[in-house]
Amino acid sequence: MEIFSTRTDATVTPASVKLFAIYDPSLSHSEEDSDQQIVVFIPSDVDVNTKTRKVGLMQGIFQFCDNYTQGAQLNHVALEDGYVLYTVLESRYHCILQIECTRVEDDDGVEYRKFDIAPVNYLHQLIYRGYDHFRLHHGTIQSLWESMSRDECTRFLTKWWHIWTTQLDLHMNGEGILKLTDSYRRSQLRFDSEVSSNVDVLREKYGFKDFLVWDPQVDNVDEFGLIYEHSKKLQTCSKVRLLHWLEELVHYGITSESLTSSNIITQDSQLNKAIAHSDETIYDPFKMVLSTINDVSSIAGITAGVNTGIKAMSQGVEYLNGYLPWGKGVEPAITDVVSDKTTSETPFLIGSLGEAITYKNVYLQFEDCNDEKLYRIVIFKSEGKLIILIFEFNVNTLNELQFYSQLAKDLVQFTRGNRSHASNVVAKKRHLHYILFDTLKRRLDTNLPMILSVDKDDEHYDVKHPDDLENSRMQSIIVHRELANMFQHDPEHSERLIRTKNGWWCYETTESNKKVIIIKRWHAPSDKRESSSNGSGILDSSTDMLGSIALEAKLLLERFT
Repeated sequence: MEIFSTRTDATVTPASVKLFAIYDPSLSHSEEDSDQQIVVFIPSDVDVNTKTRKVGLMQGIFQFCDNYTQGAQLNHVALEDGYVLYTVLESRYHCILQIECTRVEDDDGVEYRKFDIAPVNYLHQLIYRGYDHFRLHHGTIQSLWESMSRDECTRFLTKWWHIWTTQLDLHMNGEGILKLTDSYRRSQLRFDSEVSSNVDVLREKYGFKDFLVWDPQVDNVDEFGLIYEHSKKLQTCSKVRLLHWLEELVHYGITSESLTSSNIITQDSQLNKAIAHSDETIYDPFKMVLSTINDVSSIAGITAGVNTGIKAMSQGVEYLNGYLPWGKGVEPAITDVVSDKTTSETPFLIGSLGEAITYKNVYLQFEDCNDEKLYRIVIFKSEGKLIILIFEFNVNTLNELQFYSQLAKDLVQFTRGNRSHASNVVAKKRHLHYILFDTLKRRLDTNLPMILSVDKDDEHYDVKHPDDLENSRMQSIIVHRELANMFQHDPEHSERLIRTKNGWWCYETTESNKKVIIIKRWHAPSDKRESSSNGSGILDSSTDMLGSIALEAKLLLERFT
């Protein structure tokens, strides 16, 4: 049987997004105006009847099933050629994403390969991540709807989500299974206790709202993530959105340019060039002359230029996010400001860049506020760490170059005087990885390696080293997919043990609001006759494994605070 044979004459079409729509059912009251409920529809170059028919059909399927289903709501439908995913982004705004799987066509017919794309629950999480990125930069869809005309809002939303769908990676990559925890990643590095009083001194001097320290070394799984947060008053949802944005950016490069864009540009493509060189009307940003939606899009961060929230513009904001030469009322080209020389000389990623000041506004919510508000952030890099300072939106000193000059000196002194150290919560063991997350605080500790974006040069490495999750993309994907299947099972089961196809044992247990998953390599006994007697080798191994791994899980949960 030629199980490894390939059809060289076949035509292969990669998996892609076939349809994406956001709609508000409350905007339509009859069949005659049903098209009014469609807020976003991609592809946009189709007639109104086609849009209405497709959205109405999918909407009817999910509503019908919801009426006759008890328990969890139906969130996807499997088709012959792919999937249709249904998600509620906000109470009024529902989302439909249709994905066509990899299509292989030859003389024998057409085949759709669903195993080529990520599991459905992972794809759902991609939608939530996309929405979180949007909301962080622009606020809720409802707030935009109330601050703009219908035509402006639909064009703006369509452009932003078009960029997102075009760059959507339908395969498991990067964090993989960690996305399903929907938690921010915590570093194993810690500061000494006196760091709090040192930050209090800085806050008194500079007036920031909060102070975060984050390690961007994605290749160091023990140190990557949030090291320190000062006020501990940033609401969990806002903190998760902010840190997820940074976690996503780190895979493609954290630069001043990438930080000031509201879209995460994931590939060097024609789309990337089109965004950076779109035809935009020149405007005076200090007079806030917005004559076309193209201006609105560029100001809102759709291009790689300036970035701010739409609500801020409607309220008459006197200054914008992005790259602005100090004291001039024109928008410079990105290449004129963010040169290799400039970025290498300044430790600010958001702040002062030579004679220019970069701005970044994000929507966050603190415990002392009832609603999300627009805040300004400054990002400073020192000693390999990122310091994120969150300021109230109306802090005028952020417009002064001298402010950043003194701030840089104090932040360098802070990082040199407050060295981080490993917490040693978990001793490193060969062939053992763990995922610890708190479902209430949405906090994650892990040493599970990221999925490599490309394979190693050795084409046989994956087969030779099934126990290497750090350097084998194929072996890592197998484990991540099996873990994704664990997440789809009934959450009421507090304990579960599975064995992956490539020989890793995955154990999951839950205690209160804390969950632990251990991924461990288990080698068979050296005496093959003993392990194979009565055909019970696998059973004996699983019994031994359960006793060993359950104890390790218990110890991890006790140390997870």
